[in-house]
Amino acid sequence: MINLCIKNFGPIKTGYNNPQTDDFFSILRCTVIIGEQGTGKSTIAKLISTLLWLEKDIIQKRRLLEKFTTDDFIKLCKNQKINDYFLMDTYICCKTRFLTFEYKNSSFFITKNEDFDKYAGKKIMYIPSERNFISVLDEVDDIGGLPYTIESTYEEFSKASRALGKTKKKLPLNGFSYFYDKTIKTGFIEDEENNSVVKLSDSSSGLQSFTPLFLITDYLSKKVTEDFFNKIKNFSPKDKEYAKKLIQSHFSEIFSDKAEEVIEKFERAASIGLSSDFTESDKTILMSQLSSILNICFANIVEEPEQNLYPNSQIEVIKVLISCMNENVRNSLLITTHSPFILSTINNLLYASKINSKNIEENYKIDGKNCCAYLCKNGSIIDIFDRDNQIIDTTVIDDCATLLNQQFDDLYNEEVSNAE
Repeated sequence: MINLCIKNFGPIKTGYNNPQTDDFFSILRCTVIIGEQGTGKSTIAKLISTLLWLEKDIIQKRRLLEKFTTDDFIKLCKNQKINDYFLMDTYICCKTRFLTFEYKNSSFFITKNEDFDKYAGKKIMYIPSERNFISVLDEVDDIGGLPYTIESTYEEFSKASRALGKTKKKLPLNGFSYFYDKTIKTGFIEDEENNSVVKLSDSSSGLQSFTPLFLITDYLSKKVTEDFFNKIKNFSPKDKEYAKKLIQSHFSEIFSDKAEEVIEKFERAASIGLSSDFTESDKTILMSQLSSILNICFANIVEEPEQNLYPNSQIEVIKVLISCMNENVRNSLLITTHSPFILSTINNLLYASKINSKNIEENYKIDGKNCCAYLCKNGSIIDIFDRDNQIIDTTVIDDCATLLNQQFDDLYNEEVSNAE
């Protein structure tokens, strides 16, 4: 769980107003943020992703807490294009289990929390609304000045595509499949019903939006659940050197012999895997030393999963995201959305969990205790999750349908009146 307070940052002005929580709101395992364009949905998502990346870097000693400055934080926010959102009276405070980040009086502070040493590595993925762009890129290196989220999404999509080998990946949309030709570095969509194949870049906008989202989410959710020691065997030379430095940093000089012993076991595990002389104690020690640098869970942050998709397909995309979240109890999902179909699907999956429905598969159910939802409106952040009934209040979007129905009734009454 993350507790967050934001005021006077970009489009968010008063933020979350709740004296009982000191104006902090919670980000839980499954978080939904809705609101009109430009009200702060993506601002919250981008800020959370930035702080999660920073937390990981600090704990893994890729950045030094003591030397990290306010300017460094603002430069980091530039990756998400939110560096111009800071004002003189901006206040941000984010509390995780491991660190507390606070920006106040134009200065940035980081403090360690009690569970700092219990951090377990997570893969943090931000999949932006501009993901259609990924589907038409040939080589991202040929284009300069791309936002960090586009570059990282392209990189993960490329990894997921290459990992398929010669296998076709069936998409949960109307009989389509995706495959990747390594020789020409190109992805293709196969329409099984019409027996046709087109480049992903030539496919529909819905497929261009859905395919990277699906492939990345499916690939990363499975990758973080691989066997611990298989991950060690796949370490790059750079990863191996960093792991050895991390192990050494966990032992004082008087226990340097112990550090060398653990490093020796690590090197053997990295080269040949587990051997018969590895005791359970050896395994426990090695896992405790490296758990912070191995991604054993997946934090998925997705902008507008409904993008360019027909309502039926919007239902399928949410089922994919929830199913991948449920593959690991540590996984998390945060989405921003405008879609009433997305909200209604989530509510159905919440209800299915609440009544322990036999008609909905377990991997699609959402535990209401681990879900939250917020509306961004007029500079405020409003809680729209009904804790008693464990359901999202969708009236904030349904109001639009009510307005249209009222307009239709008025037009009908006008027609009747003119006919008289």
